[in-house]
Amino acid sequence: MRVACLTFWFYDYTIQMANELARHTEVLLLLPDYRSEEYVESIDPTVKVHIFGYSRYAGRFGPSCYPVLKDIVAAIDDFAPDVVHFQVNNPPMLCPLLPMLRKHPLVATFHDIEPPHPPGEDRLLDAGSLLYRLTLFVSRVMPDRIFVHGRHSGRPW
Repeated sequence: MRVACLTFWFYDYTIQMANELARHTEVLLLLPDYRSEEYVESIDPTVKVHIFGYSRYAGRFGPSCYPVLKDIVAAIDDFAPDVVHFQVNNPPMLCPLLPMLRKHPLVATFHDIEPPHPPGEDRLLDAGSLLYRLTLFVSRVMPDRIFVHGRHSGRPW
């Protein structure tokens, strides 16, 4: 089995997962260039690593993101994984990226399943909130499987 692990932010979590998976299968770890150098030493040497140029596109949504999306898709396609696992931390790039990766089985881990976080952060008609909600929706409907950290993950007590 071959697993591609993609994250835009959860470095520690994704690296630990990739290192553990590498004990049992081939792993491609895709990390953004933003602060990833701080974590490279903690990656198991058997894990194949691809650093993508995210920092200049962070927070953008539109045609200007195409080069980084193309780079991510090409790295994943070249690896030919049996599954692509991605962390949902809602970068807007997930909206166009996930349909581009749909030829592979997709698995998502949600760290915060219920918006807004923290409470009061969301504004219903604010463009950023609408984009956040769209990304969350796409992240929910595109994967074949979804993992959460617990039964009450993201729910206010």
